[in-house]
Amino acid sequence: MLRRDSRIVYRSTFRLLTSVPGGAFLAVVSTGAGLTGDPAALVFLPVGIFLVLFALWPRLVVDSHGVTVRNLRSRTVVWSQVKAARVERQLPLLGAPWKWLGRRRGLDPGSGGYPGLVLRTSVGALPVIAVQRQALLQGGFADRVAEQVTAARRAARVGHDPVHAARHAHSKAEAATTQ
Repeated sequence: MLRRDSRIVYRSTFRLLTSVPGGAFLAVVSTGAGLTGDPAALVFLPVGIFLVLFALWPRLVVDSHGVTVRNLRSRTVVWSQVKAARVERQLPLLGAPWKWLGRRRGLDPGSGGYPGLVLRTSVGALPVIAVQRQALLQGGFADRVAEQVTAARRAARVGHDPVHAARHAHSKAEAATTQ
């Protein structure tokens, strides 16, 4: 088990601030309405649970061994397999459920929709759902995370601590924005 300070976990703050309260509200209201006599209201319970899980499940974990990307399923890539971390179009790389959601929102899988962090590895491209370029609350979030993962990758290649390198890149970026 890794110590808490030996890894960095990236999640979408925007999703946490919108989906968790909205999902919890739907779950509580539908349960309350279902208990007071309207069983049809219970239909919204799974929707509320989905919204909460949609916010809490996706993440990117950086540790000394590599990166773990948790989209619908988890995938760990060791540092020696990570070739690049870039902000690119994610939709063409995502699985069927995400493409379906994109089409429902009017996005063509070949469009520029869902720009976010994509890890280029020796086994292919790996989109990171938890790190997307969003205009609200997290302007530049995906770009900052790409820089931090790149710094971690470089450090791992020369035998240094990738977590320390990513934190250093974060501190450097924070100092540059406050000046």
